[in-house]
Amino acid sequence: MVVVIAHAPGAVAAGTNIDIPDWAPKIRELVAAIKVTLSDATVAGSIANLTVVSETPASGQIQLVDENTYKLGDDTTARDLIILVYVAKGEYSGA
Repeated sequence: MVVVIAHAPGAVAAGTNIDIPDWAPKIRELVAAIKVTLSDATVAGSIANLTVVSETPASGQIQLVDENTYKLGDDTTARDLIILVYVAKGEYSGA
């Protein structure tokens, strides 16, 4: 089963482990991720596709650390929303 969640991690420094919410199914395989930065009154919002990597992420990248945790190559703020698309643990992802 493919799962899509929207997660607001708050202000987190790049390279820091970020746990998915307790209610979200555990991750088997990370398929895609999008970083949505909401506008405030002075800075325009933005949307960026993140590249999934298996090593320490650089800017614009995301790494699955374990079934509950991911890491970004960029800082996040309270205005950021991370959308994760993944195969849940226990689900089949092959053809």
